Amino acid sequence: MSSETAFDLIVIGTGTAGSTAAAECRTKGWRVAIIDSLPFGGTCALRGCEPKKILLEAAKIVDSNKSHENKGISDSKAIHIKWPNLIRFKGTFTDSFLKQREDSYYNLGIVPFHGHARFICPSTIRVENDGEGVDGKGNIIMEGKHVLIATGSKPAYLNSRGI
Repeated sequence: MSSETAFDLIVIGTGTAGSTAAAECRTKGWRVAIIDSLPFGGTCALRGCEPKKILLEAAKIVDSNKSHENKGISDSKAIHIKWPNLIRFKGTFTDSFLKQREDSYYNLGIVPFHGHARFICPSTIRVENDGEGVDGKGNIIMEGKHVLIATGSKPAYLNSRGI
């Protein structure tokens, strides 16, 4: 394994947990790589927590106005969400985050990789992507003393009807 593809830590996932771990280890002098098959930033920043707050706030404003009709608020029917405009507004927060996140990795000395991480063995990862990799097929093979899987989770659906 060349020194360019050997790392103290390989992090799979660029959300809050993965990015925090990568940054902390890098400040301790570790050589760190971070990998994601999705746009850098994770679910919370790009598709979950933060965008949800913007969309939820707009819905709350409409609902609050309707709830207060004839209680000091009038003409609440005139208040409505213009969905394309709201999504564009949300984009002003999320779109720039992708580049900011990747730039922050470079600035910290963390080596970012775009692609799917596949284990070859417990300490060796192949990053599969569409670009030109070291094997000529868009794959990069790297080795890590430590590997952190920080890809989040998916909800488990229970076999019940709920409440």
